[in-house]
Amino acid sequence: MLPLIDLTDGDNHFCVRVRGRHRPGVLPLHDRLDAELELTSSFVRGRLPMTLSPADLRAWSACLDLLARGQDAVWRDDDRSPAITVLLHDEEYAAPAIRVEDPGRSDVLVVMPLGLEDGWVEGQRGLLERVLERWPSEVRETGPGVYEWRR
Repeated sequence: MLPLIDLTDGDNHFCVRVRGRHRPGVLPLHDRLDAELELTSSFVRGRLPMTLSPADLRAWSACLDLLARGQDAVWRDDDRSPAITVLLHDEEYAAPAIRVEDPGRSDVLVVMPLGLEDGWVEGQRGLLERVLERWPSEVRETGPGVYEWRR
């Protein structure tokens, strides 16, 4: 497993770990990655399985760009997957916070404050780069529903 997101302040921990290719060798599904979201605090512990597409990884990169500019970011906000929001300054906690909402399966909402150190965005960018190096995109879509291997 390789972390894509790993945020902790010592007490609270949020991570998304990539486990590997979802369906290696199956042309349209080869670039999808199996992953697991995990939240841990003294009060709550939760896990959710996820499948990530290349578009999800590009969207996480765009979220990191927003966060680097001092803006909050929402990743994977659709009805089929958990929505992950990074709030740089949550008013209730007077600190950064992670908000995870799972409308598609469990209907659970968790908000967890995290005291993040300077440079954390760059650290997350490094994790994304490691995931992309280990599992590069090897499939391209040449038309709607038509795929081929990158050579």
